[in-house]
Amino acid sequence: MAYTKIVDYAVKDGLLSGNPNKSIRGAELDAEFNAIAIASSAAAAIITRDESITLSTEVTALNFVGAGVTATGAGSTTTITIPGSAGASNTVLAAASLYMNEIYGPTF
Repeated sequence: MAYTKIVDYAVKDGLLSGNPNKSIRGAELDAEFNAIAIASSAAAAIITRDESITLSTEVTALNFVGAGVTATGAGSTTTITIPGSAGASNTVLAAASLYMNEIYGPTF
């Protein structure tokens, strides 16, 4: 979920001194902080899957280690490939919202 600013404080800066709309009210700040909290908490989870089976929906970071492990990203899905024996491979999919990519950037 993207954060959308509720009050344009820059507009308030441009108002003349004494204008009642220049004041910043506690209710405005409260609403703004609540919107930020909701947007940031909604962006904190990544869905992890193993062979398309969901493992978790509450992950905030992934760390893949080991010889030959590779990660590639396309859109909102990152594919991690772990080489198996005789040329076979197992794939772990980590699907995250596009918003996660915008907030945290690529982490692999």
